[in-house]
Amino acid sequence: MAAMIGSTAPFDGQSQKWEEYCEVLHHFFRANGIDDAGRRKDILLSAVGSQTYSLMRNLVSPAKPGDKTFDELVKLLKDHFNPKPSEIVQRCKFNSRYRKQGETVMEFVAVLRKLAQDCNYGDKLSEMIRDRLVCGIVDDRIQRRLLSEPDLTFDKALKLAQAIETACKM
Repeated sequence: MAAMIGSTAPFDGQSQKWEEYCEVLHHFFRANGIDDAGRRKDILLSAVGSQTYSLMRNLVSPAKPGDKTFDELVKLLKDHFNPKPSEIVQRCKFNSRYRKQGETVMEFVAVLRKLAQDCNYGDKLSEMIRDRLVCGIVDDRIQRRLLSEPDLTFDKALKLAQAIETACKM
């Protein structure tokens, strides 16, 4: 048997999201050519750690985690750790966000992107981020310049806001 590339650490719900853990696990599987669903399940069950394994046992009881498929276990924990958030609550958070003092334009946009993840804006996402960038910038110089721009796209708004931010630091 060939040596494994990389390793799998136990899941730590305090410092990591379940989705991120699964992404790392999938990279581990791909790097090691592990395609067999049964083997993936066994690696998951042996790698998640005792707390997460106990949680799985409780969630599938009276069955055992080993009785479930890899995909069933991943979905079970996803539903437990990341219940589907309310779209209206997420949109309220997104639309209430203003740029904080000391926050760069890029940091503000990164937060907006994160907040928009569960808003289901679809193909209107860049337009919504553009609008929130303009409305939430709270710097009159930048905001006035963005508002005066005809046919403002998100990319154009971001470049202009960054350029003005950089010029103001000089």
